[in-house]
Amino acid sequence: MFRNFLEVQGKVDAEDNVEISPEVPGSVTGVFVKVGQQVSKGQVIAQLNDKVLSQSVAQLQTQLELATTVFNRQKNLWDQKIGTEVQYLTAKSQKEGLQRQLSGLQSQQGMSKIKSPVSGTVDAMDLKIGQAVAPGQPTGIRIVNASKLKVVALVAETYAGRVNQGDQVEVSLPDVPDSLQARISFAAKVIDPVSRGFSVEVKLPSNKSFRPNMVAVLKIVDYQNDKA
Repeated sequence: MFRNFLEVQGKVDAEDNVEISPEVPGSVTGVFVKVGQQVSKGQVIAQLNDKVLSQSVAQLQTQLELATTVFNRQKNLWDQKIGTEVQYLTAKSQKEGLQRQLSGLQSQQGMSKIKSPVSGTVDAMDLKIGQAVAPGQPTGIRIVNASKLKVVALVAETYAGRVNQGDQVEVSLPDVPDSLQARISFAAKVIDPVSRGFSVEVKLPSNKSFRPNMVAVLKIVDYQNDKA
């Protein structure tokens, strides 16, 4: 058997490697995690100032309680054929309107909580209490799921017709003694106009020795002749 190998250098990356940004602007009033801590998807990791929203929610809840009481009374009267339809519909409209307003405010209030979009480990935490943050701006919070790692590499466009998803590959990491056999899990179909190459990915098995940003070398089988 004859095999020809294409050797390319890449790096280890995490499937989930996320720098978190808030959904709304505000000042930080609480930070609930620290570097190295495990977090779950949806877990609250920081809180923004929501004092004004909390007051508005409390006021609407009080108004809704009163509107609900009035509506229930009007409904009982209407069911007994007492009172007018206008009174019943007015009470119903007021209650439903307050419910919609309350739901909208509670949604806004929920956005003041900065939550982790993935499960993983807090890899960086530079957020400080009192710090002003805004959507799209870095907060210094990074969550990495190191249990799902992959090697990402760039292959020259010359090999576009010879390197494909499913091809066998040998993965070597200079900092890890043993190489491993795997297959290309993803091969891009588009050539990058700047680098004139296309990206490939190889999923790695779980191993405590593997860490994001490690250098990795891929030996891709780009030709094989079983009869040679």
